[in-house]
Amino acid sequence: MDNNLEIAIKASIEAGKAIMEIYATDFNVDYKSDYTPLTLADTKANEIITRSLQITSLPVISEEGRQTAFHIRENY
Repeated sequence: MDNNLEIAIKASIEAGKAIMEIYATDFNVDYKSDYTPLTLADTKANEIITRSLQITSLPVISEEGRQTAFHIRENY
């Protein structure tokens, strides 16, 4: 299996576990400026996935994270 794919799968499994742990609690829902919901589960999953993918050197595009400039990611 491609190493990047293996890293992504492991990251998604770890993020999924964190999400389910949070969903098992009485969690709060905040709202972003565009009125879409944001939970600790969203933030935690984003942190886990972003951190895990750092070792790939691939740019990460994420709804909850800072966006990588197009000139950096255009050739991937």
